[in-house]
Amino acid sequence: MARPLRHPAGTRAYPGLNWFGAESGLLRRDFELGAFAWAWQADPGGRTLYACDQIPTAENGWSGQNYMGWCNPTASSAIIAANNTLLRQDRINHYAIVQTEFARDMVSLPLFNRISSEAWSRHLSGVTASPTGYSLASAANWERDDGGTTIVVGFTQQPDNLLERASWQAVTFDARHLAKGVYYTEYHYDYQPVLQDGLSTIEAGLAQNATVNVTAGDRVYSIEAEPVTLAAGVKVIDADGNEVTYSGTGTIATKQLTVRYRLKNYRWSDGVAGSLADIRLGVQAECDPDTWRRSSVCDAIQQTTFGPGLEYTITYLPGYQFPLYHLLPFGVYPAHQVLSDGRVLADVPPREWATLPELAERPLSFGPYMLAEWVRDDHMTFVANPYHTPAPKVGRIVIRFFSSQDEAIDALVNGDVDFLPAYALFPNQRLADEAATGQINVAFIPSPTWEHIDMNLDRYTAVVARPLPPAGGVIQTGMNATITVPNGAVNETTTFVYNHNAMPVQPFSGAEKAVSGFSLQAVTASGQSVTQFAVPITIQIDYTDDELAARSILEETLNVAYWDGSRWRNLLPCAGCSHDLAANRIIVVIEHLTEFALKGVVERARLYLPIINRS
Repeated sequence: MARPLRHPAGTRAYPGLNWFGAESGLLRRDFELGAFAWAWQADPGGRTLYACDQIPTAENGWSGQNYMGWCNPTASSAIIAANNTLLRQDRINHYAIVQTEFARDMVSLPLFNRISSEAWSRHLSGVTASPTGYSLASAANWERDDGGTTIVVGFTQQPDNLLERASWQAVTFDARHLAKGVYYTEYHYDYQPVLQDGLSTIEAGLAQNATVNVTAGDRVYSIEAEPVTLAAGVKVIDADGNEVTYSGTGTIATKQLTVRYRLKNYRWSDGVAGSLADIRLGVQAECDPDTWRRSSVCDAIQQTTFGPGLEYTITYLPGYQFPLYHLLPFGVYPAHQVLSDGRVLADVPPREWATLPELAERPLSFGPYMLAEWVRDDHMTFVANPYHTPAPKVGRIVIRFFSSQDEAIDALVNGDVDFLPAYALFPNQRLADEAATGQINVAFIPSPTWEHIDMNLDRYTAVVARPLPPAGGVIQTGMNATITVPNGAVNETTTFVYNHNAMPVQPFSGAEKAVSGFSLQAVTASGQSVTQFAVPITIQIDYTDDELAARSILEETLNVAYWDGSRWRNLLPCAGCSHDLAANRIIVVIEHLTEFALKGVVERARLYLPIINRS
């Protein structure tokens, strides 16, 4: 999530609609400073934010999230390597390089992590208060010191569907952890196996990342994160972590990942032991093209083999290097389960699963708890799964639904609720005050969501400053503009500062779109700003056909506009001004300085209909 910066007096701040717009603001890098937040996760990721090839431009269709325009070759190589190297220590080393270069260049100013909060009864212990992971995933370890046999949890939202991948609500994830079980947790920016029998890492000997040679016609995983047939022009990551474009002949050495995933022995809450059929059904269902939420991992798989025991091995396409490869990629489902209509789950098309009460509302569990009752808009009751070992420390958990945070906090303070998770609370003074009295425990947690201020480097690096005497002169900017200052335009030596912007600060509306923007300032040796000239100055602006084509702008509609403080005004036609279509050049004559933009009208799509003659 992002939000615009509140600029100091004298500067311009973006309206929210422009800041988050598809054609302006952050996505188009037409800003100077931008304050917003990234929502992070346990794995650092970061390539789309910091690699040189992730800078949004008109030429790449404004793709990538490197809104700063930061291109540090050392950092870029390191962030690419960190996301294509699967050994943990190697990744740590690469990220250390990125952090060092990031701090040296200071292209972004980290501000703070947003605070989340959890609160629980003073009689409850064993709570894992972590910036990452779901609280109820560790509920089997909770216990009471007052002899109570029930723990009450407060939600301010109700789960909508307990089937995996059918809902992404935080409350649904936590309720599902109780209703079905946990494969692994991700506390404290790391991962801990639960049903998964050890993380399937290269270091643990459960994965191999072999170097293989691929050639034309082979199926590979491209840098666009999609399976493709290797052919001329296809880009892949080679075995050394470099981006390479296939020439169409010969071979490329790349990495191929093979991972062995193992599950611990488990038993469903109906007493039936877990089986390889459950595992097969999970892979089949979550990769079904008509499934409720098809997993993206499916597209990267070359081959899957099952067994022996409760394990399976996946060989991924050459070029697939996913940092979280070691986590169990698919869920398990009770293949033996008989539905109310007499069908066995293994025989039911996955597209129907999200509407099956047996999966959506009362799933079988392999975890410490199972769902015993769900009274909509009131509560859910979970009891110990008699077939799970070890048994949970408290045999009964009830989730109650509240209409507001204040109502939930009242219940906690009064002893009617024992735990309130982060997504039921906003940090506030009342929580701190109640904790100070000893009535409740509160953890204020720096969340993975962090606020920062990004500098758009295009606003600071594409700058030319030239002093000119009263006799004037010509300033070659080296970009797309040439400035001619005639004799007598200024009466003392004046420094002209040309600042080229990828896009103007103020957006255009309707069918108009900017090709580029620039501002021009003039300052005397004594520090006085010059905004008017005794004799007009001339600015020659050059452009290319490719620039216009990338924006679908009609060349004959080009104009140079200036910002008058409230709206854009065209300069053409004007005395001494011209537009040479053959030379791709516009010349304007100005007497004042402000923000300028080269802009035009976007060509509308044309629809051609056939002519039908009646004979």
